[in-house]
Amino acid sequence: LGTLSDSVLNIGVCEAPNSVCLKKAQAIKLNSSISDHIQLFFNASVFPLDDGFWMFSVSLEDRTLTASNEVSFIVQVDRQAPAVLLSNSISRESISTGDDLSDSSDGTVYEHEEVLFTAEVTDGYQGESEVLTWSKISPTGQQSAFESDSFITESSVSLFPNQAGEWTVVLLVRDSAGHLIRTTSTFMVENTPPVAHLALDSLEIQHGDAIVAPTTERWQLNASKTMDTLNDQNSLLYRWYVGGEMVQTGGTTFQSSKINTSGTYELMLIVLDDDGANSTIAFTIEVPQDAVSGSEGMLGGNLFTIALVIIIALAVFLMARMGAAEQETSLPKWQRKKD
Repeated sequence: LGTLSDSVLNIGVCEAPNSVCLKKAQAIKLNSSISDHIQLFFNASVFPLDDGFWMFSVSLEDRTLTASNEVSFIVQVDRQAPAVLLSNSISRESISTGDDLSDSSDGTVYEHEEVLFTAEVTDGYQGESEVLTWSKISPTGQQSAFESDSFITESSVSLFPNQAGEWTVVLLVRDSAGHLIRTTSTFMVENTPPVAHLALDSLEIQHGDAIVAPTTERWQLNASKTMDTLNDQNSLLYRWYVGGEMVQTGGTTFQSSKINTSGTYELMLIVLDDDGANSTIAFTIEVPQDAVSGSEGMLGGNLFTIALVIIIALAVFLMARMGAAEQETSLPKWQRKKD
């Protein structure tokens, strides 16, 4: 009761990142004023404490040395931006300790090869908290967020780049005091070429092989098991060559009807993806006479059949003519001898 002008202000402080003092509180002097209320003045630029969470305990003693109740509160001191260390599984570390952009461009991977990114963030005191925001920029310049299943932890993500070109991973870090750090990591992605696979029935054909076509009326070459990355698999272009001339564009199968005569042929399959990478299988195939189908069956075998039919028809026609023109046969006549 009465005036506070003669009261003494007691202030204690301790580091308390979890609202519990790590050590015993120490006395501290702050600029203050006492009238009908108490004012404490904090100046972060000359504050004698490091960054962190500090618990202040304030009480008064009047002229009779009677202590008042104690009031406690926590002040978070954060003068500096956090330090961010961004690393990935293919390149060197990218370190950012300020608001400037920090790039790291080192290393190359192939399409759909996993790249891991890990961020180490520190603000220099216990109890710090930051918000991490991850995004990626594709070779087309489109920026997008990471999908939820890409996160291993809040500070670690996984990326499977699906396009060839330059990729950039962007990490934004904001601490509880509002400091914002932007750190990036750039790397190159190379296109994965297709791997051509060709088979004749159950026989796998390798580059440079010499094979004999089966002695059946029809056969086909099958390249449907050709492999590429997921983003290129459905857009592969198949080109088939016979004797150096392209006879078919598209389609994973080559029919025997494309070859119209028996003999030995130079065949080649070229598989291209949308980035221009290709895989080639060149080989020779011997087509026996009885394995020829398609146009040979029409132009070769059918000519023989037609000629045979014509000969038979002519023979039948001549036999019919001979039968119609058969001469009459005269029978001998017997007469009685006259006396």
